[in-house]
Amino acid sequence: MTIKQKLTLTVFLALLLLAAGLYGVQHRLLSDNAMANVRLRANELGNTTAGQLGEWLESKVTVLKTISKLKQDDNLPSRLLQAQQAGGLSLTYLGTSQGQFITGDTSYKLPDGYDPRDRPWYQQAKKLGLYKSAPYLDKGTHALVMSLLQSVPDGVYGVDLSLDKMVAQLKALSNENMQAFLVGHNGKILVYPKAKWELKELNELSPKLNLDSLQQHQLIDANVDGVESLVSFTPVPHTQWYLALSFNKKAALANFNQTSFYTVICILVGFVLVVVLLYFAIARAFLPLKRLQIAMDELGRQGDADLTQRLDFVRSDEIGQLSQSVDIFLERLHQMLLAVRRDTEALYENAHISAQGASQTSQQLANQQQEVSQVATAINEMSATASEVAANAEQTAAAAQFSSEASMQGRAVIENNQEQITALAHHLETTAQGVQQLEQDSKEIASILTTIQSIAEQTNLLALNAAIESARAGEHGRGFAVVADEVRHLAQRTAESTEEIHTMLSRLAENTRETVATMEQSQQQAQLSVEEANKAKEELDKITRSITEISDMSTQISSAAEEQRAVTEEISRNTQQISDVSEQLQQNSDNNSTQVRQLNEIAQRLHEQVSQFKL
Repeated sequence: MTIKQKLTLTVFLALLLLAAGLYGVQHRLLSDNAMANVRLRANELGNTTAGQLGEWLESKVTVLKTISKLKQDDNLPSRLLQAQQAGGLSLTYLGTSQGQFITGDTSYKLPDGYDPRDRPWYQQAKKLGLYKSAPYLDKGTHALVMSLLQSVPDGVYGVDLSLDKMVAQLKALSNENMQAFLVGHNGKILVYPKAKWELKELNELSPKLNLDSLQQHQLIDANVDGVESLVSFTPVPHTQWYLALSFNKKAALANFNQTSFYTVICILVGFVLVVVLLYFAIARAFLPLKRLQIAMDELGRQGDADLTQRLDFVRSDEIGQLSQSVDIFLERLHQMLLAVRRDTEALYENAHISAQGASQTSQQLANQQQEVSQVATAINEMSATASEVAANAEQTAAAAQFSSEASMQGRAVIENNQEQITALAHHLETTAQGVQQLEQDSKEIASILTTIQSIAEQTNLLALNAAIESARAGEHGRGFAVVADEVRHLAQRTAESTEEIHTMLSRLAENTRETVATMEQSQQQAQLSVEEANKAKEELDKITRSITEISDMSTQISSAAEEQRAVTEEISRNTQQISDVSEQLQQNSDNNSTQVRQLNEIAQRLHEQVSQFKL
C-alpha cells in the first residue's frame, strides 16, 4: 500500500469516525428532545385531565356534604331523590344509627333484614368521617360505580356515582396512539378504555408496571397491551387515584425517526463530498513526488548503475529538499563504494591465502585423527584383554574357593567317618568281650550239663535197681516198679536232652570262637581305616592349604587385572577424548575451510557487485 493510499485511508477513517460521532451526538440530542416533548405533553395532558377528574369528584363530595345537612324527617326521601336527580347521581341514601336504610329511589330493592350498620361502607364512614370507596361493578346494573359516604351523628349519608361519564371522558381522550386509564393506589386498574382490563392488577397489563411505577415522575418504557409504549402516571387531586397515559412509542417518536433519517442522509452526502474533495487534493499534492519518483527510476534504470549522475531536481519545497538529500546520499554512496571496492580486492587476496592455509591444516588434522583412532583401537583391544584376564582370574578364584570348600567338606566327612569307625571298633571290642564271656558261660553250662548227665546216668541205674527190687517183691512191688520205670524213662530223656544241649553248646562255642576271631580282624581293619583316614585328613589339609594359596593368588591376579583394566579404560577414555577433540578440531578445520571458501566466494561476489557500479 502506497503512502498516498495510506493517507487517503487515514483521512477516510477519520472522517468516518467524525461522521459517526456527529450522528451519535445528533441522535442523542434528537432522542432527548423527542422524549422531552413526550414528557411535556404527558405532564400537560395528565395534569389537566387529572385536575378535571379531581374537580368532578370534589363536586360530588360537595353535593354529598350538602345532602348530609338535610333534616331527617318524613320529607327526607323526596329531598334525597331531588338531590339525586339534580346532582346526576345513581343513588342517594341514609343509613341510620337505628339500622334503617332510607332512599328516595323507590325502585331500589334491598334484601330482607338489611342492616346498613353491618356493611363495610357504614363502618368505614364512621371510622373516617368521609369515605371514598374504590370503583366496583354494581350487581344490579353491572355498571362501574363508586360510593361517597359522610358520617353524621345519626348515621351515614351516601351517594353512588356512575363512572360511565368518566369512562367516556377517558375513551374520548384515548386514541390509537394514546391510552388513558385510572389506577388505584393499590395498583388495581379502576377505569380502562377496554373493559377487560378494569379491576385487574397493573402488572397484568405490563410486567414492567407496578406500585413503584406510580411514584416515578418520568416516562416508563413498557409493553402495554401488546404495544411498545411510554407510560406516565399523574396523581388525581383529592383522591388516591393515578391517571395513567400510555403513548404509542413508535408514533410518539415518529418525528424523531424521520429527523434521524434525514440527518443520516445529510451526513452521508457531506461525508462523500468531503472524501472526494480530499482525494483530489491529496492526488494533486502528490504530483511532484510522483515526478521525483519517475526521475529516480530513470536514474536507477537508465544510468547503468552510474553513481556519477545526479537528480538535479530544482524546487523550493519539501520535494526539492528531498531531491537535494538524494543527491547528497548518492555522493556519499559513491565514495563509500569506492572504498568498498578497494577493501574487497584486499579481502579477496586474504581470503585466497586463508583458504590455502585452512586446506593444509585440515589435511594435517585428518592424519592426526587417523593415528589417534589407531591408538584408541589398540587401547580398546588391550582393555578388552585385561577385562578377559580379570574375568578368568575371578573365575579361577571362584573355582579355587569352591574346591577349598569341597576339601573342607571332605575333611569333615573323613573326620565323621573316622569317628564312626573308632566307635565301631569300640563296639566290636565290647562285642568281642561279650562273645568271649558267652564262650566262658557256654563252657560253664557244658560243665553243668556234664554233671546233669552224670546224675541222669546214676538215676537210670537207681531206677534199674529199683525195678529189679520191685520184681523181687512180686505183687507188692508192682506200683514201685511202675514208678521206677517212669523215673528211668525220665532219666533217659534227661540224658538225651543234656546230650543235645551239649551238642548245641559245642556248636555255639565254635561259632563264638569264629565270631571272636572275625571281630578281632574287623577291629584290626577298623584300626587300619582310622589310620588311613588320619592320613587322608592330613592330605586334605595340605590340599586345602594349597587351594587357599591358589585362591589368594587368583584374587590378587583378579585385583591386579581389574586395576589394569581400570587404568586401560581411563587411558581409553582419555584417548577417546583426544580423538573427539581431534575430530572436533577436524570439523572446526573443515568449517573454517568452508567459511574461508564462502568468504572467498562472498569477496568474489562483492567484487563483482561493486564492479557493476560506475565509479
